[in-house]
Order: sequence, then structure tokens, then C-alpha cells
Amino acid sequence: MNPRTIRYKDADNDGYADDATAPKKQCAEPTPTADWKLASELTVGGTSGDCNDSIGAINPDATDICDGIDNNCDGTDDPPTPTITTISTNNPSACG
Repeated sequence: MNPRTIRYKDADNDGYADDATAPKKQCAEPTPTADWKLASELTVGGTSGDCNDSIGAINPDATDICDGIDNNCDGTDDPPTPTITTISTNNPSACG
């Protein structure tokens, strides 16, 4: 057993480790668990980044949708709302 082997918690199995849980060194034969994974078992770069490790659909690769939740772990709840410009058809000078 290599005491330098590090495991990362990924309770929702989305391939990203939980940012709120520190990785742990494997000093003894691990108890079989799906929650703790080797870096090679995670998404490339997935040793951190999961802002919600209880919902697999929330991770850095997710698409952020307008639902009040930070789906892609970028620190914002929703994507920016597009700006809509209204042009009045009652004003002939507005069309140049």
C-alpha cells in the first residue's frame, strides 16, 4: 500500500471531487466505497470543482440554466439575462 495515494470524495459520481471535503491519504487498504476515488477515476481536472456533491447534474461541465441554482459551479446562480431592445414602429424618425 502506497501511503502517498490520495483519494477524493465524489459522492454523486459525476466525476468531480467535492470542494468542501479535503482529499485523504490512503494509509491502509480502503473500505470499499463509491464515494472516495483516485484522481484517475475522476474527470480530467476533476480533483476539485464540485460545488454540490449531492446532485450529479451540478458540476463544472453542466450547463447553467435559469433556475436560481449555480449548475456549473462558476460562482453565479444563473447566466446573464439577455437585454432586449424595443424599437417603436410609431416613431418614423426611429428608422432613420
